[in-house]
Amino acid sequence: MDKQTIFLCHANEDKQKVVQVYQRLKKDGFQPWLDKEDVLPGQNWREITTKIIKESTLVIIFFSKKAVSKQGFVQKEMNLASDVRSEMPEGEVFIIPVRLDDCDIPKKFSDLHYCDIFEKGGYEKLVRTIQTRIRRTLDRSDVHQAAAICYMRQNNSLKFLLVPSSSGKRWIFPKGNVKKAEDLSRAAQREAEEEAGVFGRISSEPLTTFWHIQGKGKRREYKVAAFLLEVTRIEKDKAERKAKWFTYEKALSSLEEEREPEEEESGADRAKELQRVLRVAHAAILENRF
Repeated sequence: MDKQTIFLCHANEDKQKVVQVYQRLKKDGFQPWLDKEDVLPGQNWREITTKIIKESTLVIIFFSKKAVSKQGFVQKEMNLASDVRSEMPEGEVFIIPVRLDDCDIPKKFSDLHYCDIFEKGGYEKLVRTIQTRIRRTLDRSDVHQAAAICYMRQNNSLKFLLVPSSSGKRWIFPKGNVKKAEDLSRAAQREAEEEAGVFGRISSEPLTTFWHIQGKGKRREYKVAAFLLEVTRIEKDKAERKAKWFTYEKALSSLEEEREPEEEESGADRAKELQRVLRVAHAAILENRF
């Protein structure tokens, strides 16, 4: 399971509202987990749920007036999440209480600051907390490459830059290997300068990580740290590849790959990963988290 999974704990009475949050998080590039959406036919949902809670990066517990005193398996989920949290360093964020309405938070979680998702700006506040937690849990020890998600504001709209892959058959982000003792953000910035001839302000922390699969047959996987780069200067004569600017929607569709028939499944997964990264970047820019 991906280390950035976000478990959504809720009572059945609030299923409809939680599904809406799930879909919105998914659209914004996060990886929420919800029993209704992610338990496969034939799986033991109790065992799967317990496993996912223990392995998640975050657990979001949804409370409402209808469900605050709900009995049943949801209480076991809350207790398990609380046990996992108790084993973490003091001050580490693992559980986020979210109120769906003006209800009271159970005493067990009263020491945690909650988020009122029903109020204006509530969802955005939740996203900022999620993003902060994800950045803290990124494992950089096994990062092989760095990528720059390059963007610029133009005529009140956002444009994203993509470069052709080495085969020239698909569009990707500028990325490459991290040199020995090189800072990850500097590696991403260098790749943007060398591959696309763009310069600008880069984020000090990675937005997320993704896996890049290279080669046919005996393929290799590389973990890539993705950084935001706001372009302020373009020097096309220094670019190694013919970069192109896209609107957000066009960039999403352009990340779909031309694939050989035997690589359909892995290629589709790779395209979805790049699209997820772009969604995370887009949400971060709109919410001024960079």
